[in-house]
Amino acid sequence: MTGQTSRTLEQRPYFFLSYAHVPRHGPDDDIDPDIWVVTLFDDLCTHIMQLTDVPLGGHPGFMDRDSRKPGQWVLTRDEALATCRVFVPLFSPRYFPSLDCGREWSVFVRRPPGRRGPAEAIVPALWAPVPADRVPAVARNLPAIDFNAGDRYSEFGFYGLIKLARHRPDYYQAISRLAKRIIETYERTRLPVGERRIVADADSAFTDIYAERVVRISVLAPDMNDVPPGRTTYYYGRTALEWNPYRESVNEPLAQRLALELELREIHADIGTFADHMAQMSAEHSASPGILVIDPWALLNPSVREGLTRYLSLFSESRTHILVPWNPADPETIERQEQLEAILLETLGGGVPRVPSDLLTLALEKTLHDVVRAYFTKAPAHPPPGEPLERPRLGRQRDDPE
Repeated sequence: MTGQTSRTLEQRPYFFLSYAHVPRHGPDDDIDPDIWVVTLFDDLCTHIMQLTDVPLGGHPGFMDRDSRKPGQWVLTRDEALATCRVFVPLFSPRYFPSLDCGREWSVFVRRPPGRRGPAEAIVPALWAPVPADRVPAVARNLPAIDFNAGDRYSEFGFYGLIKLARHRPDYYQAISRLAKRIIETYERTRLPVGERRIVADADSAFTDIYAERVVRISVLAPDMNDVPPGRTTYYYGRTALEWNPYRESVNEPLAQRLALELELREIHADIGTFADHMAQMSAEHSASPGILVIDPWALLNPSVREGLTRYLSLFSESRTHILVPWNPADPETIERQEQLEAILLETLGGGVPRVPSDLLTLALEKTLHDVVRAYFTKAPAHPPPGEPLERPRLGRQRDDPE
């Protein structure tokens, strides 16, 4: 047994908390949007420590605190999924659309069985109510949550209980009940340690509901620590996903705004950096519609241009729609306009218009319209029974897939 393996087993978490990360409002938002999930996790760990013999220095639970940092956190999460005793998915409206959460679920159920199979070592918790018809098949028959129950936990979820002081007794009762169920589940299943698998390479377990309703949003931009020489960090954040090229007039990062617009159309956005999506890309993935948002300043880096050129040559026939934001209120962009335009022309050709801030809404509407049409082309049709009156023309249908 290697030292690394020995340390992993010694720190084997009692439970793995799988939850959907809530995005920050913008690069200046210092408030942790998942702070209440952290509170729930800490309280649950306290109960587990009190009710078990987890040793000092051991880990009663594991919670991935930042899935935006590739590297160490990926290894930690992968090891935790391979060694945890119980899997605790935190159900919420964001949970099942999350590809990350679906991948975590998929990796866990591939663990070898103990006294029972890994699916019986899943103990769901309710963060916020989820409509029953938005719950995938793999989660519908789990015994721990009754979506029709009448108590306050089923009505409000942990989020509703933890936020309101008058519900605090119900919160403590629910957290105690969850801790006991986790312990009972491990004693019943005794799941052994499994093989470490790479979560990022796994398929989502929630494909029956969301496979046909996903649009990639890929962001090609630097973060504030990687801006080109002479470029301000004003428009950038801690990750490329927080890039906001129209910061003077728009509050949220551009990728987040696109995701919200897609959500209004009942389509899930798979938001990621261009590098992350490029690494996952295959001919199969390229068939699904996507939006590639490009910061012209990123193309000053020769290796970035090379990667984008390679992508365009590999997937020239894919349904990827390119947006190039262009802010006339950005003095540095205007000062180096000629250089940036030349790089855009060389890399993308002349068919990709720049999008100034005053035309952002129109550009987003057009892009989303094109993407939705691409989605409808891919999605299966469900015509009503009987002979159709005329040949259906999908391009004239409204955006609601129902």
